[in-house]
Amino acid sequence: PVGLGWDGETFWSADADTKLVYQHQSGETFTVIGTYRLPTGSPERLSAFTRNKDMIWIAAEGANTLLVLQPRSLVPVK
Repeated sequence: PVGLGWDGETFWSADADTKLVYQHQSGETFTVIGTYRLPTGSPERLSAFTRNKDMIWIAAEGANTLLVLQPRSLVPVK
């Protein structure tokens, strides 16, 4: 993972290679309860990720800017 965030109920992480975002159950098991894709146009390689209740921040490798997203922009993986 390239980062970890907390939305007040669950933890969130992101994988730099797959560009997938995972929602984790809080507690000892840290079980994945949701998997999401970033929206089209997101950075090719992630270098940092965090989120809170309202926003997601993503940094791209080699870039000097942050991508700021609202959580509803994530695309559920089925």
